[in-house]
Amino acid sequence: MAGFPLFPRNASIRIPGVDGLGLETLSLVFALLALGGAVKGVTGIGLPLVAVTGVASVTDVQTGVATIVVPIVASNLWQALRAGWPGVTLRRFWPVVVPLILGLWWSSGMVATSDARTLYLVLGTTVVVFSTVFAISPRLRVPRRAERWSGGVIGAVAGVIGGFTTVFGPPISMYLLALDLKKEEFIQAVGILFFSGALPMMIFYWIHGVIGPDNIGWSVLACVPVFLGLAIGQWVRGRVDQDTFRKVLLAMLFVVGLNLLRRALV
Repeated sequence: MAGFPLFPRNASIRIPGVDGLGLETLSLVFALLALGGAVKGVTGIGLPLVAVTGVASVTDVQTGVATIVVPIVASNLWQALRAGWPGVTLRRFWPVVVPLILGLWWSSGMVATSDARTLYLVLGTTVVVFSTVFAISPRLRVPRRAERWSGGVIGAVAGVIGGFTTVFGPPISMYLLALDLKKEEFIQAVGILFFSGALPMMIFYWIHGVIGPDNIGWSVLACVPVFLGLAIGQWVRGRVDQDTFRKVLLAMLFVVGLNLLRRALV
């Protein structure tokens, strides 16, 4: 980055929560946020996976987490409402939502004390295992009779992982894929479930001091590149068929998981 020609070498910008961040670094952060938004626009997931790890790679884990909290809430609310009235979906998936919130509450205080390698290792292992299982057994399905109790287990696991990484999407995404939802049904369910977890997560992070008056403005500002990328991704998704959508989703999860493991082990 030292030779990046667009900005003076020592240029910096002061924004609450990221004081003194170099303009080169700031432009890279905005690009990573837009990329995360684009991935979410195409697949319905992936914003924190891409954005948190990307921002953390040029700042630190705590800044990456704090940066993406408001965009996670806002983008999932938009995704849920854009897909239509959520009442039916909430009635079906409340067994996932309740343990998800409880898991987030239990683990949300860990982000302030967990080191980066631990976060990457836990998250990367989870993503790779889930995506590999579905790639090997693409017709793996959750029977209707097991939907509620398995949803409760998945919600709890996702909440515990998500509380100290902001990323609770992969387990829930795999669960929804196993229910064989159609593309737009999947997008709506993801938006509703993710919003149901993201809003409490933001509250828990505020209570634990992960976000607060000193960095909440930066997180709000991060919505701009995220929604720009989201709009581009949604345009692309409208031109992708069901089978391609599933393959892209699994491939994205697997690649991001490998990258997380690389960061944990190198």
